This record gives sequence, C-alpha cells and structure tokens, in this order.
Amino acid sequence: MNKQAVQTVAVLGAGSIGSVLGAILAQGGLSVSFIERNEAIVQAINTHGLAITGIRGDWSAPVKAAGHGEEIGPVDLVLVMVKSYDTAAAMDEHIALLGDNTLVVTLQNGMGNDDALLGVVGNHSVLAGTTTLGANRLDDTTVRFAGDGDTLLGAAGQTDPQAALMVAETFSRAGLPTKAHPAVQEVIWNKVVVNAAINPLTALLGVPNGELATQDETRRIMRQVVEEAQAVAEAEGVMLDAQTLYESVLTVCRKTAPNRSSMLMDVLNERRTEIDAINGAVTLRGEAQAIRTPTNELLWKLVRTRQATYELARQTRQA
Repeated sequence: MNKQAVQTVAVLGAGSIGSVLGAILAQGGLSVSFIERNEAIVQAINTHGLAITGIRGDWSAPVKAAGHGEEIGPVDLVLVMVKSYDTAAAMDEHIALLGDNTLVVTLQNGMGNDDALLGVVGNHSVLAGTTTLGANRLDDTTVRFAGDGDTLLGAAGQTDPQAALMVAETFSRAGLPTKAHPAVQEVIWNKVVVNAAINPLTALLGVPNGELATQDETRRIMRQVVEEAQAVAEAEGVMLDAQTLYESVLTVCRKTAPNRSSMLMDVLNERRTEIDAINGAVTLRGEAQAIRTPTNELLWKLVRTRQATYELARQTRQA
C-alpha cells in the first residue's frame, strides 16, 4: 500500500468525535462517508450537510451518510467510532465496507476494541490508537469542535507497522495531526487510565470534569484508580508511571473543566455507558493477573447499577 492509497474513508458511527474526525478528513480532500444507525442523522446530513463550529471556525464538511455499509461498498479505510460494546457487531454488520486491502482503524474509548476488530477482519488490517480531540453534538447536522488534541495510532495483531506510518501521514496531510506509535498498547492504556479516573466519577456525581480536581476526596479516588490500573498494565508488560499518569488526570480535569464527560452524558440521557471497557476492563484484567483493583471494581459496579435504575427512573417520572 503506497502513501496515496487512502482516498476513501467510511466512518462507522457519526457521534460527536467521529463526526469531527470525518469532517476534518473530508475538508482535507478525502472522500468520507458516515455509516450511522440513526436515520434522522443520515437524512439530515445528506439533506443539509454536516456543519462544524468551534475552535477552527464555522464550516461545512463535504460528506455523505448511509444507514448501511452496502450502500457505500468497499473503501480504503474504515474508521470505527461506535461505542466499545458495539465494535464487533457493527464491523460484522457493515462488512461490505471491506475490500482486499482495506485498513480498519479504531480510535475508540476503552480496552479491547482492537481485539474485537481482529476477530472480525483478521490479523493483517487493524490499526489502533487514541485521540484526545474534544467535541459535542448540537443537533443532527451540527457538531461543536471543542478542543484540539493528540491522535496516535499503531499496528495491532500482525498488521504491518508501515501501515500506521502511512495512515498517520495521510491524516496529517488532511489536517488531522497524527503520529504513529510503536507501542500502541501503551497509548491505549494511558487513555483508559485517564478515562477510568474521570468518567465514572463525573457520571456518578453529576459534575463537570473540573470539579473532580478541586475536591480532596475525588483526587484521592482518582489516584487510587490510577495506581491500581498501573499495576495491572505492568503485569501485562506495559510500563506506565503512576505519578505521571495522575498528573495527566489532573491536567485533563483542569483543561476540560467545564466539559461534561461522555459517560455523564450517557447517564443523563439514560444510555448504556462504556464502563465495561474502561473500569470493568481494568478489573477483569486485574483478576486475570491476580491483582486486586477495589476502587476500579467499585466504580464499575456503581455505574452498572446506575444504568439498571434507568427504567425505575422512567416509571417514577410517569407516575
């Protein structure tokens, strides 16, 4: 695959971050299609376009949308941005997007998305990584680009590492600064730890990110989350520095102080969260290594319990 090989991109999931990523790539000259289950969003994008507002100004992205991969057909690259619990099922459902040389890239939250994709598409075509861009959806056709960030990716499974370099260069040329990283699991673990420390607390307490850094109690909880996760990562052969990670958590809280995390928004809208792929993943991987992770386990179970109360809350409102 040469450096110009990626020309067509399908973004699987038109959530806020996926929308901004796809819009940037389209603005940069790639042909971008969104695959989205929400028919209202598909129709709105195809009728009115996708509007981006925020830190790079106001602009309209030249994209199209479809409800199923069969409507688009094989593309050069599939960017998977669905919720972590939908990864394998979504890729399998839209397998028509894959051609002989299609690359599949995940920049999702949580652990295990690369393994889920490898199980569907095979060992030679998956890249995994993270992005720290910030965005939120304003309506069906408008997304606010709230913050720039770093996008890192690397080869998963037996994928050729040169593919990560090629995609990073392609994304960067299109206006999405991206770097290839030789140790992709380290990248994923770093983001998971930050999410594990921040997201469940914001969801359970109903507060924006910045509030967590102002309270002694929440700072102590976040440090415990970080230290437990670092121990699990080290047992898996991924070396992380707990103090550096904790400082990163506080920095993210302060830099995104007014932001409401995606997990808080899921809880407020009574949607399933990604807690299983974040604190749940830390807990289960810890169990596999005979490492106790009581703080991560408690947050995991509390958020799952909060999800279980959605129906009760609806019944109460209707009473």
